[in-house]
Amino acid sequence: MRLADLQAIYGDRIEVSWKSFLLQPEPRDKPLDKFREYTRRWSHESGAAAHESRTVFNIWGDETPPSHSVPSQIAGKVAATFGPEAFDRFHMALMRAYFTDGRTISEKSVIFEIAERCDIDVREFEQRARDQGAGLHKAVFDDMAEGIDLGVHAAPTVVFNGVLPIPGAQDLATYQAMIDRALARQ
Repeated sequence: MRLADLQAIYGDRIEVSWKSFLLQPEPRDKPLDKFREYTRRWSHESGAAAHESRTVFNIWGDETPPSHSVPSQIAGKVAATFGPEAFDRFHMALMRAYFTDGRTISEKSVIFEIAERCDIDVREFEQRARDQGAGLHKAVFDDMAEGIDLGVHAAPTVVFNGVLPIPGAQDLATYQAMIDRALARQ
């Protein structure tokens, strides 16, 4: 789901924000054969592909799987400092790199390449990452703690009005129905 989709439908009647949730907060090596098997599930009818028709989900190739979630989450926070449009471009490109292209998005070189493809000044991106690194790292873990407090235990999860977490990938119509009900109650 793209943030822009909901904003186009609802305009300023809702506020949508992405929060970090770490599926793997600590670096850990993953055996390539097991990770490939894990990625096979993305494209099954019950997997993420069932709800995100604009994304191609591929089985992982020969590249080393990502070691952990923190680098890409911090990179998303850095991209957000360039504005919401830059964040949206970066976020979607990061997802495409992982799910479609089988790229190791925990590697700085891959993150910087994605930023450059998204028309984000890579030198400035690196500088902001260095200058704000500790604060961005804290923000990622603060998001995680907030999510846990709200009952989030999986990614993706959507939380409406601070309650009612909906775990798992859902189609846009499901989110629209929930938002419409929440707006009708206000």
